[in-house]
Amino acid sequence: MPFPSPGDENGGEALTLAQLNRALMWILSDELQNIFPESNSSRLTTLADQRRFVFQSLANCHEHPFYASSDAQKLAPRSAFDVFDNRRDREFHASLCGPNYDERGDEIYHNMLHVLYSIQPDQIAYYASPTMDAFRPVADKIRAEKRTPLLRTLAIPAHRFTALVRLLLAMQFAPPPTATPDHRLELADFNTMALSITAACTTPDTHNLITHPQFEHALHYQAPYLLDSLHHFLSTIFRGQPSFMLLAADLEPPTQLPDTSHDQILTLPLASQIATFLADSVGFSGYHLHTSYTASSSPDTFALIADLTSTPETQEAMMLLSGRDTTTGQHVIFGLYTPRPQGDGPSTQDVYVLNHVGPSGYALFQLEPVHGFFRGTVGKPGWTALDAETVVFGELGAGVCLTLQLGTSGSGRLSRGSVRQVVVQGQEDEEEIERAWDREDDWLDEKKEKRERKKQG
Repeated sequence: MPFPSPGDENGGEALTLAQLNRALMWILSDELQNIFPESNSSRLTTLADQRRFVFQSLANCHEHPFYASSDAQKLAPRSAFDVFDNRRDREFHASLCGPNYDERGDEIYHNMLHVLYSIQPDQIAYYASPTMDAFRPVADKIRAEKRTPLLRTLAIPAHRFTALVRLLLAMQFAPPPTATPDHRLELADFNTMALSITAACTTPDTHNLITHPQFEHALHYQAPYLLDSLHHFLSTIFRGQPSFMLLAADLEPPTQLPDTSHDQILTLPLASQIATFLADSVGFSGYHLHTSYTASSSPDTFALIADLTSTPETQEAMMLLSGRDTTTGQHVIFGLYTPRPQGDGPSTQDVYVLNHVGPSGYALFQLEPVHGFFRGTVGKPGWTALDAETVVFGELGAGVCLTLQLGTSGSGRLSRGSVRQVVVQGQEDEEEIERAWDREDDWLDEKKEKRERKKQG
């Protein structure tokens, strides 16, 4: 463990208790330091390594690689130095990182070296211990005997990942103590959200399979707290105590969700999806509905901005918008999060607080049909009213921007939107993607009182 067996479709034979305990030690982030020594003679187990362990446990082996070894070699260093984003300790953590890919083997091979290094007998203090490289002959032998696969040959079936995500979203919030059996949600209620997150991990050319680069990108940038529910569940069930390193697990649920009988957007399953990227910033139990609009009673540009910026300085805001894609007819949900509505408009604010967990700054996001999270750039405008008919959230021509404009009905109200994403692949190579939608459904603006951030440690 946690290496899969080649061609194994069912996850291998049943585990013994000892094997299960060993597997859990690989998964649970606050136990890894008990397995792997972190020093200049070895390497630190990074956040990307932890995500990869989960990927390997879900993936099947395939005969042919999904991408070239040259691409894998370019991607590997990003994972090798993915340390905790704490500015005070980042330099120290980075000094403990080391290469995880070379001509002898990929990340899985280097993890074997790390395991072999970590289980060597303790040496007498005045004798130097062997380095990780000293165990390469042993790792080569194990790789040949066990037919250890390349990371490039592993992929998760999309339906398997969707099933896991559905469960993780359902476990995101603690059950309300007053919930009755008739009002409890079922796993099926989280299906749309799980499919949206899965869609962020797949591309048409991989045929409903999730490769490691796709998995890593989605869980690093788009849903960084998705696996917290998994760690919390495993730690609580098998160790009898919750993990102390989690942000998005057993959260206090929203207490004032909008009345869903009136087709408002925000539901508990959607709040679970939002928590996968805003758990470091949002105390969901404190949110309440500030303003809501329908397609027939939506505001004009200046009224919308006035509603958004009328928030007291001690509050933050989230806005959700729902409609139909004008090309495909699919239901779409977009949103924005602003921790400082009074200041984020003309210039996105830096909200970092030393030694505190989070928070996230201004960001745009998409919840349906494909999950996406796009952080704002400090100093760039959060939103701009181009005129009485058009407001832009984000910056035109740079990254992701969301534009709201007057609809085609001539009502004088904001009822049409578009999202444009500019992907910069090189200094002179840009790809522009634009989708438009009509707001046929309701949308809402929510605000909450800020809560003091919990200090790390």
